[in-house]
Parts: sequence; structure tokens; C-alpha cells
Amino acid sequence: MEQGESLDLEKVERFLFKAGKRGAQLLSVLSKQQSFIRAIESEIGRELLKDALSITEGLLEKIIGEEASEAERAEYRALKKILIIWAQRIETYQHNLEKIK
Repeated sequence: MEQGESLDLEKVERFLFKAGKRGAQLLSVLSKQQSFIRAIESEIGRELLKDALSITEGLLEKIIGEEASEAERAEYRALKKILIIWAQRIETYQHNLEKIK
């Protein structure tokens, strides 16, 4: 199955038949992550991600230029941690989705 190709019920059923309990667990994980993925893929989600990346980039420039306050350094660390968590969620979702395809 090519990336971007949709998943239909028949493909999911075949996967569940082959994978058994492990497949059911995987689908459970996917369903838990799906709401996050939908949020990130929405217009507002893309804007929020764009804003978070922009703010992080600005803070990093200040840190590199040795102009950042301690509060800005803390803000950078917090945003970086959030972005890493988001990236991991998206990667996990995509990886698990490929297992079904």
C-alpha cells in the first residue's frame, strides 16, 4: 500500500485476523493518538504548530546570541519539550498506521 492511500474496513479486518490480540492493541493505541493527529492537521493546529516553531526559533536565536534571560531559556526548554512530544506522537501514529497498511 502506498503512503497516503486510505485504509478501508477490509484491510483493517485482514490485519486484525493476522495480528490477533497484538493488532487489537495497536488499533487501540492508534485511536488514542488519532484525536491529537486530527488536531494538528486542522487549520488551527497547523497555526499553533507554526507559532510554537516560530517562538522556539526566536528564543534559540536569543540563546545563541547570549541575549536570553533565564525566563526565556526556560520558555525555550518548555517549548522544545512540547515539540519533541508532538513529533514523537506523530511519528508513533504514522509508524503504527504503516503496520496496518
